[in-house]
Amino acid sequence: MSEVKAIDFYDRYQPQEVLGLPKYAQLREALLAAIHDGYWGPGSQLPNESTLAAITPFSLGTVQKALRELVQAKVIVRRHGHGTFVAEHAMPMLSPMHLRFEDSDSNVLPIYAEVVGQETGLDGSEWADKLGANVRTVVKVDRVFAVQELFQCFSHFYIDSDRFPAFAETELLNFAGANFKALLFNQYQISISSLDQKLRCERFPDEVCEQLALEKGTVGAVLEFLAIGSNGRPLYFQEAFIPPNEYRLRLDANLEP
Repeated sequence: MSEVKAIDFYDRYQPQEVLGLPKYAQLREALLAAIHDGYWGPGSQLPNESTLAAITPFSLGTVQKALRELVQAKVIVRRHGHGTFVAEHAMPMLSPMHLRFEDSDSNVLPIYAEVVGQETGLDGSEWADKLGANVRTVVKVDRVFAVQELFQCFSHFYIDSDRFPAFAETELLNFAGANFKALLFNQYQISISSLDQKLRCERFPDEVCEQLALEKGTVGAVLEFLAIGSNGRPLYFQEAFIPPNEYRLRLDANLEP
């Protein structure tokens, strides 16, 4: 739906009983009503923040706060450089290897993964220390991991695109579940035999904060994974950005394909 066609959105869906409701919540409820009514269906792109501010009686800051709440509720997703979209129906990742968080009863929480970005043709020499000196080109894949409906993590994933061209295909953006361990096994019959994991804490880059709807400057954990194949060759390098949360993270890796 074009932004021009969305101009009547707020007239149609503004809440009727708004006494005491903060402005950002008024807009949030209007957006929810429009999405539930099918005005914007699953996968549809919403108008950008400036347009929403122009076609509603709210400031840009109010629009941004309303959108942040909908991102946190997994109603919408933000794709860096592309825009804001109504979330598709998601299925939990089967047999996740990383980011396995536990609740108070030691149950592993379900993870919903989504590919949100892909960059091909990166110079392999910049990743020689991680992926090997013979790597010519690397593809970077960005993903958002929703841990149940509690919080989200973000990751950069790097892999040799000559050796594993499936990760450079545009269809990867629609890869359901985005379980790359399964993709390696199914496409190339390769299993991961071991992991070299390192943990650091740092101030998240602005890109990560934007993807996770966090305040700029948020400090969190960054978990690095270097996956090794049975022949001892590196398979991929990944770094996952984990915001502050109250759940335990299992540090053993589920290597079963």
